[in-house]
Amino acid sequence: VIVGTPAAFSPPCSEQHLPGYVTGLRDFSSKGAKIIVLSKDNLFANYAWAQKFGVSDKQDQIIFASDTNLKFSKGVGLSTTEFDPLGEVAARYAIVVKDSVITYVAKEKAISEVTVSSAEKVLNEL
Repeated sequence: VIVGTPAAFSPPCSEQHLPGYVTGLRDFSSKGAKIIVLSKDNLFANYAWAQKFGVSDKQDQIIFASDTNLKFSKGVGLSTTEFDPLGEVAARYAIVVKDSVITYVAKEKAISEVTVSSAEKVLNEL
Protein backbone atom coordinates (compact mmCIF):
# COMPACT_ATOMS: atom_id res chain seq x y z
CA VAL A 1 0.00 0.00 0.00
CA ILE A 2 1.42 3.37 -1.02
CA VAL A 3 -0.04 6.34 0.84
CA GLY A 4 0.58 9.82 -0.57
CA THR A 5 0.61 12.69 1.89
CA PRO A 6 0.99 16.41 1.11
CA ALA A 7 3.15 17.34 4.11
CA ALA A 8 4.64 15.66 7.16
CA PHE A 9 3.29 17.02 10.43
CA SER A 10 0.42 18.91 8.75
CA PRO A 11 -2.82 18.64 10.75
CA PRO A 12 -4.86 16.67 8.17
CA CYS A 13 -2.01 14.21 7.59
CA SER A 14 -1.12 13.76 11.26
CA GLU A 15 -4.59 13.92 12.77
CA GLN A 16 -6.88 12.39 10.14
CA HIS A 17 -4.98 10.43 7.50
CA LEU A 18 -2.12 8.49 9.09
CA PRO A 19 -3.53 7.50 12.49
CA GLY A 20 -5.77 4.87 10.88
CA TYR A 21 -2.81 3.30 9.11
CA VAL A 22 -0.72 3.27 12.29
CA THR A 23 -3.45 1.85 14.53
CA GLY A 24 -4.40 -0.60 11.77
CA LEU A 25 -0.91 -2.02 11.24
CA ARG A 26 -1.94 -5.42 12.61
CA ASP A 27 -4.94 -5.54 10.26
CA PHE A 28 -2.83 -4.61 7.24
CA SER A 29 -0.15 -7.13 8.23
CA SER A 30 -2.74 -9.89 8.63
CA LYS A 31 -3.66 -9.33 4.98
CA GLY A 32 0.00 -9.44 3.94
CA ALA A 33 0.21 -5.71 3.28
CA LYS A 34 3.07 -3.35 4.01
CA ILE A 35 2.63 0.41 4.00
CA ILE A 36 4.82 3.04 2.37
CA VAL A 37 4.00 6.61 3.39
CA LEU A 38 5.28 9.11 0.83
CA SER A 39 5.71 12.85 1.24
CA LYS A 40 7.77 15.55 -0.41
CA ASP A 41 9.56 16.15 2.89
CA ASN A 42 13.18 15.17 3.39
CA LEU A 43 14.22 11.95 5.07
CA PHE A 44 14.97 13.68 8.38
CA ALA A 45 11.44 15.11 8.59
CA ASN A 46 9.94 11.77 7.64
CA TYR A 47 12.02 9.93 10.23
CA ALA A 48 10.88 12.41 12.91
CA TRP A 49 7.30 11.93 11.72
CA ALA A 50 7.63 8.15 12.04
CA GLN A 51 9.02 8.66 15.55
CA LYS A 52 6.04 10.86 16.43
CA PHE A 53 3.77 7.94 15.55
CA GLY A 54 6.01 5.47 17.39
CA VAL A 55 6.70 3.37 14.29
CA SER A 56 10.30 4.22 13.41
CA ASP A 57 11.24 0.70 14.57
CA LYS A 58 8.53 -1.07 12.52
CA GLN A 59 10.04 -0.72 9.07
CA ASP A 60 9.03 -4.28 8.27
CA GLN A 61 5.40 -3.02 8.37
CA ILE A 62 5.46 0.72 7.60
CA ILE A 63 8.06 2.92 5.91
CA PHE A 64 8.04 6.71 5.77
CA ALA A 65 9.76 7.58 2.48
CA SER A 66 10.78 10.83 0.82
CA ASP A 67 9.57 11.73 -2.66
CA THR A 68 11.45 15.04 -2.50
CA ASN A 69 11.40 15.78 -6.23
CA LEU A 70 7.96 14.20 -6.60
CA LYS A 71 9.32 11.79 -9.20
CA PHE A 72 6.93 9.07 -8.10
CA SER A 73 3.86 11.18 -7.34
CA LYS A 74 4.18 13.27 -10.50
CA GLY A 75 5.07 10.18 -12.52
CA VAL A 76 1.77 8.54 -11.63
CA GLY A 77 -0.19 11.79 -11.97
CA LEU A 78 -0.82 12.21 -8.25
CA SER A 79 0.70 15.58 -7.37
CA THR A 80 -1.09 18.87 -6.77
CA THR A 81 -0.53 22.60 -6.37
CA GLU A 82 -3.78 22.97 -4.44
CA PHE A 83 -1.98 24.08 -1.26
CA ASP A 84 -0.07 26.98 -2.79
CA PRO A 85 2.29 27.95 0.09
CA LEU A 86 4.04 24.58 -0.23
CA GLY A 87 4.23 24.65 -4.02
CA GLU A 88 3.68 21.32 -5.73
CA VAL A 89 3.23 18.42 -3.31
CA ALA A 90 2.00 14.86 -3.38
CA ALA A 91 -1.76 14.71 -3.51
CA ARG A 92 -3.53 12.79 -0.77
CA TYR A 93 -3.86 9.35 -2.31
CA ALA A 94 -3.65 5.61 -1.84
CA ILE A 95 -2.45 2.90 -4.20
CA VAL A 96 -2.83 -0.82 -3.58
CA VAL A 97 -0.38 -3.11 -5.36
CA LYS A 98 -0.98 -6.89 -5.22
CA ASP A 99 1.53 -9.23 -6.81
CA SER A 100 3.00 -6.38 -8.91
CA VAL A 101 -0.45 -5.36 -10.18
CA ILE A 102 -2.11 -2.08 -9.21
CA THR A 103 -5.58 -3.00 -7.97
CA TYR A 104 -6.73 0.30 -6.45
CA VAL A 105 -5.85 3.96 -7.01
CA ALA A 106 -7.70 6.77 -5.28
CA LYS A 107 -6.96 10.49 -5.07
CA GLU A 108 -8.85 12.78 -2.75
CA LYS A 109 -10.81 15.58 -4.46
CA ALA A 110 -9.21 18.04 -2.02
CA ILE A 111 -6.06 17.58 0.04
CA SER A 112 -8.03 18.41 3.18
CA GLU A 113 -10.29 15.36 2.66
CA VAL A 114 -9.63 11.84 3.93
CA THR A 115 -12.18 9.48 2.42
CA VAL A 116 -11.07 7.37 -0.55
CA SER A 117 -7.48 7.20 0.75
CA SER A 118 -8.41 6.42 4.36
CA ALA A 119 -7.00 3.35 6.06
CA GLU A 120 -10.49 1.90 6.48
CA LYS A 121 -11.29 2.24 2.76
CA VAL A 122 -7.92 0.87 1.68
CA LEU A 123 -8.14 -2.07 4.08
CA ASN A 124 -11.45 -3.01 2.45
CA GLU A 125 -9.69 -3.01 -0.94
CA LEU A 126 -7.15 -5.65 0.14
